[in-house]
Amino acid sequence: MKSFCVLNCAVTAAVAENIGAAVAVVLGGKLGVLYCGTDSSFETAQNIAKGIKKQGGCAVLAGAAFEAQTAFACKHYSLDGAIFVSGDKKCSISVCGADATGLTGAQEEAVSELAAKDKLGGHRGGVTLVTDLDSAYYKHLLEAAQSLEGIAVSIKSENLLVKSQLSRTVLALGGENKGRTVFCLSPSGLCVSALDEYGKIHTRDELLSVIYALKITREKAPVELAFSLSESLDALAAENGVEIKRSFVGGSELFARDSVCLSVEIMKYMSQIGCGLGELCRLLPQTAVSRKSFYSSRDILAVADSVECEHLVTDGSNVFARVRGSNVLVTPNGTRGRYCLEVQAADSETAHEIALNLTDIFN
Repeated sequence: MKSFCVLNCAVTAAVAENIGAAVAVVLGGKLGVLYCGTDSSFETAQNIAKGIKKQGGCAVLAGAAFEAQTAFACKHYSLDGAIFVSGDKKCSISVCGADATGLTGAQEEAVSELAAKDKLGGHRGGVTLVTDLDSAYYKHLLEAAQSLEGIAVSIKSENLLVKSQLSRTVLALGGENKGRTVFCLSPSGLCVSALDEYGKIHTRDELLSVIYALKITREKAPVELAFSLSESLDALAAENGVEIKRSFVGGSELFARDSVCLSVEIMKYMSQIGCGLGELCRLLPQTAVSRKSFYSSRDILAVADSVECEHLVTDGSNVFARVRGSNVLVTPNGTRGRYCLEVQAADSETAHEIALNLTDIFN
């Protein structure tokens, strides 16, 4: 997800209603409304739900949650999109579509224009449903993990909602909440890193790559994954006769959107195979990564045109290319004109060389 508006101030009831109504007009009538648990976020969520209802829509008020749970809410309740409210006196509101990814530029602009209007034409027949997302989500984690016998991991997160969901899943399925292996999750539940039994840190992308490697080799099922994940997965898929599709948003699986689900998926394989996180990660052929940042006065499409490559894909905001058999990903870096470059290659020397050459060309 990405923020639609960071208001940095208290949100009035009228403003919140307008936002809910605007999102309902643009995305559709069945929308999830989640909040971080503070009193002000609860009040704002209720007012957003009123705005959805006034447009004749169905507001599914899912209760206190962390942001990553919007992906589960969208799938479980078959939503047209979801709204997450965070903050206390100062408010941040995030919106996602039915696939739990951020809105397009056109959708954001349309919501902004409608929300800024004093009044939106209302409709009859709207409804607000209060649901128990927490229980449904916990049940999903239990079903996804199946068994966590033999697992001994420590869970860390500044958000008690994140920590408690994962910790009680481990305990309920036969694992222990202790050990040298540590999963560290962000307060939103969107990001995770893990420390294995050998003291090595693994990023979210590495953990995702390991999951897809296991699905390719064990399940032989077609997979869709993000361009940013390990290039060794392409060769692994070819060896196993598995169809692989790359995209900028990645697959539709919940573990690709929610790092609590990703952590559970990793632990499940640790339990099934009977190994630690470090050993599990060794199942994925290693690649070297070189990252650079650069500035260019050209837009992303002009940057893409300057790349000499075997293959190139762009969605108008990001660029993926195959250069000398290596994966190259260029993404905007927030500030206009600033970009991030990531090169994945078989060895660090090749990755570093390609990264240097490309930054010279782009600059």
